[in-house]
Amino acid sequence: MKKLLLVMIFSILIVSNAISEEFIPLSSPIYDYLLKLEAEGYIKTGQLTTLPISKTEVKRLLKEAEEAADNDLYLSKLINRAQYELGEKDLKVSAKFDYLYTESKSFFSDRNNNGVEWEKGHNLKIALPASYSYENFGFYATPYFSSNESYENINFEELYILAKYKKTEVTLGKQSQWWGGGRRGSLLLSNNAEALNVFKISNSTPYNILLPLRFTFFITKLENNRTDIKSPFLQGVRVTIKPAKYLEIGLSKTGMYGGKGRDSDLGAFLDSLLGNKEKNTTSNINKEPGDQRAGFDIKLAYPNKIQPFTLYFEAIGEDVNHDFPYPYKFAYIYSLYLPRILKLYNLEFLVEYATTTYKQKGLWYNHHIFTQGYTYNGDIIGHYIGADAKDLFVKATYNWNNSKLDLIYEYFSKDMPDFVWENYVFSYKQNLLKNLSYSINLSLAKEDKDKFSISTGLEYRF
Repeated sequence: MKKLLLVMIFSILIVSNAISEEFIPLSSPIYDYLLKLEAEGYIKTGQLTTLPISKTEVKRLLKEAEEAADNDLYLSKLINRAQYELGEKDLKVSAKFDYLYTESKSFFSDRNNNGVEWEKGHNLKIALPASYSYENFGFYATPYFSSNESYENINFEELYILAKYKKTEVTLGKQSQWWGGGRRGSLLLSNNAEALNVFKISNSTPYNILLPLRFTFFITKLENNRTDIKSPFLQGVRVTIKPAKYLEIGLSKTGMYGGKGRDSDLGAFLDSLLGNKEKNTTSNINKEPGDQRAGFDIKLAYPNKIQPFTLYFEAIGEDVNHDFPYPYKFAYIYSLYLPRILKLYNLEFLVEYATTTYKQKGLWYNHHIFTQGYTYNGDIIGHYIGADAKDLFVKATYNWNNSKLDLIYEYFSKDMPDFVWENYVFSYKQNLLKNLSYSINLSLAKEDKDKFSISTGLEYRF
């Protein structure tokens, strides 16, 4: 009955006067261009801490930037690059070839990779991203084949259909999401794990309800081979507002509930959504609403003429305090982004710090009922650092007309067990032809021992 109701809602939107649409995948460089334009003050109405956003919204933001740029040569080039990445075709197909060799499996190489793992030795991944939009619906798929010295795999990174009515989007299928303005990690939703199979309602273009507002709600059922509770539900809601042109504020919450042997009805869903009965007053553990996380984030993008910058702060609580659904036991992300350094317009700088340490060890992403944790197919759904960890990520980027260079340093420490790891990355990407680009990455990870890896990639857009 529930599945039938979802199909009926989706069908009504499909046959309505909907607008053809597609989302821009998280891996697209378009987001880097938008965030740079926002920090420089040429995008003032975007809300870019909830991803992905739609192609229509990207077009709107680029038009806004184009009008504000007033024929500035540097900004015009930046906008043109974003428009090129966006494309205009209803049917878009690409081919991506990625090869990686590592002398030993590294923790850093698997992060934010949609659950795809690179193993020791030779690794190959071939993906064929394709999107199609026509009149009142859109479709996106990224089938891929991966192979290494241990196993071979065929799967989809993403596979979904969507419809849009006015500003409201409805998505059904496998889709990656990123909640928050962190550039390296997100505490609640990221692409560290395999994409979830979701029913999602959202709006990429803000509603004008007192204040510009974006809203996202999703619900999914997790895997049925978990070692704790089989097939639990995960739902989440996020709201962002923009009370001033440089300020964006977000509120987020996710809840894991239900599953085999536990209440999964409407009442259980509402208890999980609202945080009711979080402190169980009965002896029946099945009546607890489940695993709750909630919090807020603030982003300030200030286009100072001498030195523009973006400051970001995220605080998410792992539990609620007493019987009132107010989160505490917080984890944090702090971020500073410079779209240029003084008059060096081609040079960008990012520093980001995340911590999940708390006086109670083993707390974050763990739960006494859902003992497998806040994971999907073994990977953390939020920030890859896990519990009792601190992470410092520093990146300097230099941009040319058709290429860019990234220099990255990462310092990762764990309290339990106690260790410190470091990672050094050299990354270069260049557009060779109009539709062909390549990249090369060199990495030295100082973990239990030094682990060197080299990777290269080719992408062709048909």
